[in-house]
Amino acid sequence: MSVPDDPELAILLPIHALGALDDADAARVARAVAADPAVGAELAVWRAVAATLGTTLAPVAPAMLTRARLLARLRDGADRVAERLARLFDLPFADARAALAAVDDDARWARTLPGIDLLQVAAGPAAAGADCGLLRIAAGTRFPWHAHVGEETTLVLRGGAILSDGRRMTPGDELVAGPGDEHDFVVDDGEACVLAVRARGVRFKRRPAGHDADPAGAD
Repeated sequence: MSVPDDPELAILLPIHALGALDDADAARVARAVAADPAVGAELAVWRAVAATLGTTLAPVAPAMLTRARLLARLRDGADRVAERLARLFDLPFADARAALAAVDDDARWARTLPGIDLLQVAAGPAAAGADCGLLRIAAGTRFPWHAHVGEETTLVLRGGAILSDGRRMTPGDELVAGPGDEHDFVVDDGEACVLAVRARGVRFKRRPAGHDADPAGAD
């Protein structure tokens, strides 16, 4: 992850440099800094700028209205993601928001494969018969080659990955795979990828000949 890839993070960094973030947003910045040195470098620049404000500008009251508007914009973005998750899993909006909030609770995740964790979600009637949940896949991990038995819809919540056909997955993308589709994907370095998945069956298979190298150029 980098700051240009996450416009919400670009808003949070200068506010954090001023010490004006709440605990939840400050923790998000801390995770981003730990995952990506470029984010830490950007934060250092903002802190340097903030350090000069006291010597170059006359004291003024904090622009609380501006900060409130920025934070409201972030909440609106989170609500839009929750609305999409609610549609995907046929959940009430409040339940979708709760599922998103659980992403940062390590105790809610169960390890299924090396580097791959599952957070199960109890979906609504429209998703009956589908396997629904969130997947957290560690940075640099390859999700194994698999064939889809039925339709699968995937919503990218965090991080990114590259599919075996060269397509990239980035936050906000929604991908639909049909019965018989086969692929794998590799998560980008630097940050885990979190996906919301509604699947109607997959079969794991050996990676076929002709897919010995990643589209990005490394295996």
